[in-house]
Amino acid sequence: VRYCNRACQMEDFKSHKEECRAIANTKKAIQRHEALLRCYKGWMNCADQPGENLFETSVGDFWFRLETRDYCSARAELADQIEHVAHWYEVAPVLEIALNHRLDLLRLVCSDSQGVRSQVPFTLLRLNRDAECFAFVRHWCVRLSSEPPSIIELHQNSKEGDWLYGDADVYEDVLETVPGLTRESIELDHLVAITIIKLRIIARFEADEKQAAQLAQADLAQTISEDALE
Repeated sequence: VRYCNRACQMEDFKSHKEECRAIANTKKAIQRHEALLRCYKGWMNCADQPGENLFETSVGDFWFRLETRDYCSARAELADQIEHVAHWYEVAPVLEIALNHRLDLLRLVCSDSQGVRSQVPFTLLRLNRDAECFAFVRHWCVRLSSEPPSIIELHQNSKEGDWLYGDADVYEDVLETVPGLTRESIELDHLVAITIIKLRIIARFEADEKQAAQLAQADLAQTISEDALE
């Protein structure tokens, strides 16, 4: 959030100081957890044992290492806190930060044990990234209907910031193209996201059709005016 001067910033701080302090505290907790996980010496914390960087050795299986769960919980909480502020101030770049935290959690935790996959589509939709939203939802439709054997390798070979969900055609009907997927098996959050994308397509089509009709009418009026002048 940008302010015209320091005085305006201090005045506005009163309205969001609780959120900012909560975010600062969560960030500090994440930093503490991350420092331990980047040089993990086992649950007994043996000084003579070489440290293991779990952010390199446990990508994809992160959640199944019990010592990572406080970190994962704190990072999910941070994403929620940042998204709340983003909605309050209607600042898209801040919403992007929340999205990036969630995408990286999904990269680390292949199984999505925290249910983050239900939040990501709606953040993408708010950012008007419909194609990426559809690709994300389609990926999970495939995952949940028939787990591809290469999924864990995809996560293990990734790095922070990678997009793991490929491309997809927003005009596709996943119920026809994804083997084993049915109306009953598709997750409700993902079904809602797909419905919103399809409704946006219809709305754009109707808007384009209306504009084309208006242009055609204007051209016709121009032609009639020119004929009358002759």
